[in-house]
Amino acid sequence: MPKQIILIENDNDFRWVLTLMLEELGHEVISFDHVENIDQLISHPADVYIVDEQLPGINGHIFSIILKSKPATKDVPVILISGSEKLEYMASIGDTDHFLKKPFTQEDLKNVLSKLN
Repeated sequence: MPKQIILIENDNDFRWVLTLMLEELGHEVISFDHVENIDQLISHPADVYIVDEQLPGINGHIFSIILKSKPATKDVPVILISGSEKLEYMASIGDTDHFLKKPFTQEDLKNVLSKLN
């Protein structure tokens, strides 16, 4: 089932590739390279947030904690992505629903999204 996905990734090339991968899987994607105002971002309805761990200004796991604290987004799954060796730990302390270590394939992404149904 197609999902409305909010993607937050500061690497322009990777954000473009990931957007294409998600669209090829039939999902609608709204992408951002950073977040200045979380409340403004929350105004966009989402079925899933995909968030890079290493963002300027705020780490992805902190962003997830904030999302999980808001009534409007507390039940929306968050997938944390990064190439960091500490990704699994950061995902656990950020209360994310899943994580994907970069680089990952479209099939990896599809499998994670299917688990969130």
